[in-house]
Amino acid sequence: AGGVELAAAATHQPAEREAQVPSSAAPEPAPGARELRGRVRAAEDGTSVTRFTVGLLRERLGNATYPPVTRVFDSADGAFLWPAPPPGKQRVYVHAEGFALAALGEFTLDAAQTLEVRLERGVELTGSVRDEQGNPIAGALVLAEDEAPTDGLFFARSEDAYWLPVQTRSESDGHFVLAHASVSALGSVLRASADGYAPTWRENARPGEELELVLRPGGVLEGRVTGADGGPWGGAQIVVVAMEQPTLPRT
Repeated sequence: AGGVELAAAATHQPAEREAQVPSSAAPEPAPGARELRGRVRAAEDGTSVTRFTVGLLRERLGNATYPPVTRVFDSADGAFLWPAPPPGKQRVYVHAEGFALAALGEFTLDAAQTLEVRLERGVELTGSVRDEQGNPIAGALVLAEDEAPTDGLFFARSEDAYWLPVQTRSESDGHFVLAHASVSALGSVLRASADGYAPTWRENARPGEELELVLRPGGVLEGRVTGADGGPWGGAQIVVVAMEQPTLPRT
């Protein structure tokens, strides 16, 4: 399963969220304006999506993994305008209830950008989460890791720090239904996690299969952190990064 790399440094910054912003058909951009605008429609029939979230994920530099900056729009015609968005290279995501997450690609937001967004309904993935003895685990978080809008996820409680719009929880019998996952010919990489367990993954997950994810307690790392002088370094944050796992790039 590959190794781990330890570093005494913080690699995460708290999520930055913006307040809900109403939207309507906006005027044409002023010359030289730095803004992100567009229109969101359902792919199946072209109707306007009236409530949606736009997420901007900054370019990754070094080992830092950030959650995206998100903004909620209400719009009768699906139009949105985000004036003065975070500058530089940003990956743009759009999500609405009842649809799969749309990953639109990377844009340099140092000038006006206009996007036409088509949201797909996605597919449904079903299965169960159990422990090594076959007992059901209730309340486990299940998501398609390969479509999470971030460069990194924690081993535990990622939902507290990251925007994960397409997710579900296992029921009392361990069963789960993950609706509106993105369509992929190669299948999804499903990830399940729960308090007291290490996360687990199922590659090539496809609709129509009953997918079983088994959670195990995981291992323990123990050691001592010292400073340059050899003395104890109290309060250091220990970061464990999964290595040599190309199919799990967000862990």
